[in-house]
Parts: sequence; structure tokens; C-alpha cells
Amino acid sequence: MKKIISVLLLLAMVLGCFAGCAPEAATEDAGLAAAKEYLYAIYKDGDQVTSNNYTLVSQVMVEDVTYPITWTTNVSENIVKITAGENGMALVTINATAEDVNYTLTGTLKNEQGQEASVSFDKIIPAKAQVGGSIVLAYPKENKFVSGNGDVYTSSSGSTKNQLDMTENEAEAVVLQIVENSDGTITFVSGEYYLYADGTHATFVKEQGDNTKFVLEAADTDGGYFVKCAVATYNGKPQYLEVYSDNLCSYGMGSDPSIYIFKLQESSVAAGTVNVEGGSTGGDSNTGNTGNNNTGSTGGDVVDTDKTSATLYYAGEKLYVTGTEYAYTSSTSGKTKIELTLSSKKADAIALTIKTNSDKTISFTASGKYLFCDGTDVKFVSSQSDNTKFVLESAGAEGKYFIKCAVANYNGNPQYLEVYKGYLTCYGMGADASIYTFELKDTSGAKGKITAASSSGGSSSGGNSSGGSSSGGSSSGGSSSGGSSSGGSTTDTSKTSATLYYTADGLYITGTEYIYNGKTTKTELVLSDKKADAIALTIKKNSDNTVSFTAEGKYLFCDATDVKFVSSQSDYTKFVLESAGTDKYYIKCAVANYNGNAQYLEVYSGYLTCYSMYDTSDKNLYIFELKDTSGANGKITAAESGSNNNSGSNSGSNSGSNSGSVNVNGKLAASIDMKGTTTLTSVTGTQTIHTANGIKYTNDKASSTTANYSNQSQYAARAYQGSTVKIEYTGMTAIVIHLDTYEQSGKTYMAGFDGMVVDGATITRDGDILTIVFASATNVFQSTNLASQTRILSIDVYTAN
Repeated sequence: MKKIISVLLLLAMVLGCFAGCAPEAATEDAGLAAAKEYLYAIYKDGDQVTSNNYTLVSQVMVEDVTYPITWTTNVSENIVKITAGENGMALVTINATAEDVNYTLTGTLKNEQGQEASVSFDKIIPAKAQVGGSIVLAYPKENKFVSGNGDVYTSSSGSTKNQLDMTENEAEAVVLQIVENSDGTITFVSGEYYLYADGTHATFVKEQGDNTKFVLEAADTDGGYFVKCAVATYNGKPQYLEVYSDNLCSYGMGSDPSIYIFKLQESSVAAGTVNVEGGSTGGDSNTGNTGNNNTGSTGGDVVDTDKTSATLYYAGEKLYVTGTEYAYTSSTSGKTKIELTLSSKKADAIALTIKTNSDKTISFTASGKYLFCDGTDVKFVSSQSDNTKFVLESAGAEGKYFIKCAVANYNGNPQYLEVYKGYLTCYGMGADASIYTFELKDTSGAKGKITAASSSGGSSSGGNSSGGSSSGGSSSGGSSSGGSSSGGSTTDTSKTSATLYYTADGLYITGTEYIYNGKTTKTELVLSDKKADAIALTIKKNSDNTVSFTAEGKYLFCDATDVKFVSSQSDYTKFVLESAGTDKYYIKCAVANYNGNAQYLEVYSGYLTCYSMYDTSDKNLYIFELKDTSGANGKITAAESGSNNNSGSNSGSNSGSNSGSVNVNGKLAASIDMKGTTTLTSVTGTQTIHTANGIKYTNDKASSTTANYSNQSQYAARAYQGSTVKIEYTGMTAIVIHLDTYEQSGKTYMAGFDGMVVDGATITRDGDILTIVFASATNVFQSTNLASQTRILSIDVYTAN
């Protein structure tokens, strides 16, 4: 027995020794962490409301390592089911119920060692509209209803469209049945008639078709819906039912979402019937988005012309387009654009050859040159490109056309040839269609030649001229906006390492980060005239032909606001090199953009930052060289404290865009960041409170119980339609609210305060800047009910000097 006990004791001692030598727990895999951050970046700004099926990536690749993703939710597969979809994607199938469903979508990544990392996103499935039964289509904004009576509207250009009347008397509302189609769309039926909308007409017809199918999208108001046409689009934008000038119409969604919100309301008193025959549907134009600054095309269908040569004739003032170029320089922004002169004499007209391209666009040529329009300049150039292509659209009357640029757009709006102040220029189409209307006249007697631009001068042109420069930091919410990006073609470089050298001032990019504190805060990089301070970069070519710059295991990052180094690869660490001459480059962010404009690395006020390349008068700000790394000893260092010494104006003359400006008396006393949970101090189903720097922001909900914030760090605070906002700070003379310019399906979130009346306060909005000025100093601002959902990035409060 003693021998057995001795053996057991010896065995215990041996095992104890091995226990002391147990391996350490595996540390977190850096690649897996990077993949997790990348996956989060892909979906952090995705739709929270999921009315329809959607797809997800099933894997991500970081540093040539693939990480598979398993997607799960916390609800039954009867509600949300995830299966393998096409092209290696995961398909999420949504089955709405009679109640709203809140669910959490989780993506779990796994590495080759079996380690896992997860990211989660909060989602909502709005309650399913009940099919069947008798309803009326109610318009809650004005407490009106859609009737079965209609009329035909004729515009000043001569184009016509069908529309339906609205009525305040519920008894006159048309009674509708909701029928669910096999493809998941719905149809509104009244007797033998179907509700029809195609982006131009809204009426009733006797034959069912694609334009009698609709999709219901949940609005932010309880029980409200956006009614989207299932197939009708215009310039790629879906078309919706809309109430405009007391009529039911159909348009792409504009800046005021409240005019697109309807309720499917049961009614025991409605007895209205259809009293219109559908009439002409589908032949006329989409009239554009009446809620936008650039209202879109008021023209007709895309048309062909059998002409092979013509002069361009402006019918409004009986003028011909000549080949004489004219340089107009704005007295406010200092920017120059090229226009073409007009003449009442046909002898001055330029004779154009009309060439039909393989993509059904047309080009106008003269003397071997091409008519060119890029949303800014209208001129003749030597080479064909996308900006020398145009589309003819019927202007209503036979032989009259709107001439649309095939690719050029501004803030998502197509650009058209226009006559303004006696010159041929281009803009998004406004309310006066006549200044966009041209005829193709015969060329007999036309002797005009192409001549170089004359000296600058003349009157100020309006419309969508690009905004002023932001000389020292970004405009509110990101980088400054402007025209379309310029630069050469995508260029490869054989270099695998380099320093980034700023050609204009002979400066090197360092790894020292700098925080600029203006109306917004952003990170920039310091420049140095000493190569010893330069950061040595490894240039990595990605599989999508973009490049990434790395140093010390970190990636150069640009997201339209910050330029810095980060630990993980993402779309914002990818760049495209564009030729700026021999061995010189413009460096474009691969995905980052602002208001639809590509972002470029730029040197401004002595720092490396990023902006849209709108200032073509000084492209040197964007030109870099890739120098060798010998002698470069710079290191990546944390950001130093910033200041707002980088002065400058960000107002510009951008009357056609949403880059607002601030002009209030008093001094800036305090600011509060409203993104994510940084300043969030309390949240319930009916109230959200943010506090910081002496400012208290309270949002009291209406009837919805969806939280008015997102736990994602980059999301703006949300104030839903019908809710109220209270802002408290001692001695306020003014409040400036910076709004989120985020757009979803043509819908923006900036108009909640529009038209609001509060005693003692004057409320105005300039694009994404909301200004509230008080008649006398106050400690509390209390809003009335918001007209629509509004998303807030930050709030500044001002006090007396």
C-alpha cells in the first residue's frame, strides 16, 4: 500500500510540473481583427429598415487571406432566413408579420485556426401591409385622400401628364383593394380599374401591367409608407407616388419626404369610384424631382434623329450656336468656365455633323473637333470621350429637343445644354424648360468657325457653379464639395516603395498626424522640407487594381474627412493613381466621395488633407511624385493638438448644392458631437438625451418606440418625424445645427425643421446647415413637431460677444 501511495504522489508531482508548463492562451489574430473591422466598415452604414430581401458577402479577404462569414439572426427562420445566394453571396429572405420586428444580424468570421470574431447590426422589419379588404389611400400631411377623379396637366413646354385629384372629404375617396402579386409586389384595384404610375402619369387604367405594380416601403411615421413604382425609374432613380399642388403624381423622391408618405386606411364612409379613363400613359416625359434644386428633366422620351448634319438653334430667342468659345470668370468664386456664344445671324452658326454612337448616344463634330460638356465647360475638344456624348429628349413639340449630357451630372442630377445670359452653358434642368429647348436646323448658310475663348468677363451665371474653397479644414460633415473629379487615366507604377513628395512646394509627407479643429474636427498629415522626416511607404497593388500605402504595419487612410494611418485595411485604404504628367500623379481615394464627387489627396495650408478636385485653376494642390526612400526616417506619431489657424471661407457661390454656410452674430461658445454614443447620456423608447460642454439635447419621441440613435460610432443622431427637439445652454443667441447629408433611395434627412415657427426664433436652412437665431438671449430652445426625420451630426451654440 505504501508503495502504491508513493507512486501516486510521484505521479502527482510530475503532473504538477507539466501543469506549470501549460501553453499560453492563443492571442487574438491580427488578420482576423482586421477582417472584422473591414466587415463592419462594409455594413455600418447599411439600411436599418429591411422591408425587402437583401444580400450579404459570405467572405472577406485581408492581406490575401480569405475569412469565411457565417450570418445569423436572433429571430426565427420563419421571419428572417439566410441561405446561399448567387455569386457566392448570402441571401437574406424577409417575411414581414403584422407587427414590427426588431432583430440583430450577426456576422461571424473564422480564421484557419478556428478562432472567431463577430460583428452585429440592429435591423427592423416593418409590419406587413394587410392585403385584402377595402382601404383608402390617405395623405396624412394634409389629412386628404386620393380620389378617383383625374385631369390632364399641360406644362409650359407643351408636354402633358395624367394626375389624380386629392379630396378632404373621406366619403369622396376612391375605395381600393390591395392585391398581392406573385412577384411580391402589390396592386391597387378599384372595380375594373388598376392604379397606374410610370414616373410621369398617375391615373387609373383598365389593363394590368408592370406600371400597375407597387412596392411599399416603411416611412418613419408609424403606419406610413412610401409607395414605390415597382419598375418605373428615371435616370436610375426609382419613382414614387407623390402629392404635389394638391394632385397625386409620380416622381423620383425629392428633399421633402413628407409629400411621399401615405397610409392604407380602413374606411366605412368612403364611396368614391374611378371616374377617369386612363388616357395616354407612357408616351410623355418624366418631369423630374420637384423637390430638388436641380429639378431633373422635364423632357420627353429618348429620341433618335435621322439628321446627319445641322445647326443648333435656340428657339426661345431665335439664336444660333456658334463655334466661338467664351471664358466666363465668376466674380465671387474666381472660377472660370468655357461657354459658347450665340448669334442671330445664321452665317455665324457652326455647322455640326451628327454622329450616332454604338451606345445610342450622339456626338456633334465640327472641323474635326467634338462638342464637349462635363457639367462645367461647353466647348470643342480634339478627342472623343464620354463628355462628348449626348442624348436627345423630346421637348414636347415635334422637332424640339432637350440635349442631355450622356454622363455628366451634378449632385446626382443630369446636366443639359442651356442658354443663360446670352451664352450656351449647361446645368441641371430647372423650372423654365424653354431655356433648354433647341432645334436642329439645316446647315445652309452656316459659316461659323471654331475660335479660341475670348477674355473673361460678363454677367454672373447661376445654377450649379461649384462652391468656394475651404482654406483650412473641411466643410461641415466632411470635405468641401464641388464639380466632377478631374485627372488623367488610371495609371500603374512599377514602384514598390516610395516617399510621397508634394511637387509644388518641394515637401515630403511625414507620418506625423495633426488634428485640425474647426467647425468640424479632422486629422491631417504634416509636411516637411527635410527628407529625413519623410515616411517611407510600401506600395501594395491590390487585386482590384487599386494601390495601398503602408508604413510600420499601418495603412494610409482617407474617408473624405480624415487622412491618417490606421491599423486595418479597408476600402478607405485604397487609392487610384491618375497621371498628372511625367512621373507625377493625382492620388484619388478609391471609394471615398462627397456629394457624389471623388476625393483626392490635396495639400492645403501646409498639411496633407483631401477634397474634391473642383478647383481646376490650381491643380498643383493635388500633384505628387513617388520619390525613392533613401534617407527617409520618419515615423508614425500620434496627432498633436490642433488649432483653427487655418482660416478661410467655406461659403462659395454654390447656389445649386447642399453645402450650406454659417453667418451668425456672437461668439461660438460650445459644441456637441451628436454621432453615435459619444455624448449619449440617456436613451429610452420615447426619449434620447445627449450632453456635453454645457449643452443638453433632448429628443422626445412621438409614438414610435424605435431608439433615436444608433450604437454605430459614425451614425448621426436621428430625430424622427413628429418628435420634438429641446436644446439647453445658458445665454444662447443662436444655434447652428450641422445636418447629415446622407441619402437613401433619393431620400434625404435634412428637412425636419423646414417651415417651423417658434416664437422668438428665426429658423432657416442653407443646405446641410440649420441656423436658429433668437430675438433675445435664451437658455432653452423648444421645437414644434418635426416635419420629417432629421439626422444631426453636431450642434454649435453661440452667445453674445
